[in-house]
Amino acid sequence: MQQNSSEMLATIQQMRERMIESAQANGLGGEETIECSQELDKLIFEYQCLSQEKKKSKKEIKITRKQAMFVWPNNIICV
Repeated sequence: MQQNSSEMLATIQQMRERMIESAQANGLGGEETIECSQELDKLIFEYQCLSQEKKKSKKEIKITRKQAMFVWPNNIICV
């Protein structure tokens, strides 16, 4: 299931809170705490990848528009 940015941030926040609660109850080396930490790492990585894809996509669109500009006499036509 693919999430949008705001849903991913909410999931990251929930996992962060779960990890903190686990650390308080089981200690930093507790099995559940470590599992939460690893899952949180994965979620953050996925979010960063999604953010980079969006930035790259926007940049490619801008470049494409610049490259697709043709000048005709007295007119500018964008394709």
